[in-house]
Amino acid sequence: DSPSPYLANKRAGLWGLHHVQFTTQDMNASVELAKSAGLELACTISQGGGVYNYLRGHGVWFEMIQASEELEMFFGMIKSACDDWDGKELIRDIAL
Repeated sequence: DSPSPYLANKRAGLWGLHHVQFTTQDMNASVELAKSAGLELACTISQGGGVYNYLRGHGVWFEMIQASEELEMFFGMIKSACDDWDGKELIRDIAL
């Protein structure tokens, strides 16, 4: 329950689409482009070797993540776990 872009929704009992995530090669340029389009930079989180910027839009948040080899590997693991999904298991474990 530490301050985050998720806390207000959690406290209000709101569930559903919260944010859309983008991976970028140039974080500074992407944040500036988003701001010039009217989005507000709400917070920057540095965690696990990555930097995550959350920008507030109208009704939805946008998350920007700096592209990296580790991130590509992580998303590849998620894709592999989905490739043979038959819909029977609602929750699947991913070995990290």
